[in-house]
Amino acid sequence: MKKIVILLLSLIFYTCSTSSDPNDPDPKIYLTPATSELSLSDQSTLSLMIQDNQKPVFGLSLQIEYNNSVLSFSDSTGFATGNYFDQSAVSFVRNEGSIIHLSFSQLRGELSKSGSGTVCSLTFNAIGVGNSNVEIKQNDLRFYDHKGNEITISNLKVGLASINVQ
Repeated sequence: MKKIVILLLSLIFYTCSTSSDPNDPDPKIYLTPATSELSLSDQSTLSLMIQDNQKPVFGLSLQIEYNNSVLSFSDSTGFATGNYFDQSAVSFVRNEGSIIHLSFSQLRGELSKSGSGTVCSLTFNAIGVGNSNVEIKQNDLRFYDHKGNEITISNLKVGLASINVQ
């Protein structure tokens, strides 16, 4: 009988300690504005946002894909850091064809980040008529803790943007 009571108490404790508040919003990483209309030679700046993240993040790496026959991106002039990570955080950006490689990391000794904020801004130039999705590649999206270990953010929603050039 004692074993059953201990087992039931353990099960209740485990269930209570691992459940999350259903009123907590799901965390999101997305590009905003979600849609843009441009004329040839115009520019559009998209912000990469993290919203409602409750898990501490020390670093982030991702790839963003776009249609390079419709848009161009310059990694030297089309990138600005945001306010999600500290001002002293290290960022890396490289454009390779139609894929932008991005990495961000707090400096050693700094605190991990959670909550909401702008990770960075990306400015695209309209070079051809057509539509381009600007999409975070989910298979290449990685979050890291302060030890460099990859972490999972549960229920993460990933959003894309669409730019139409006329």
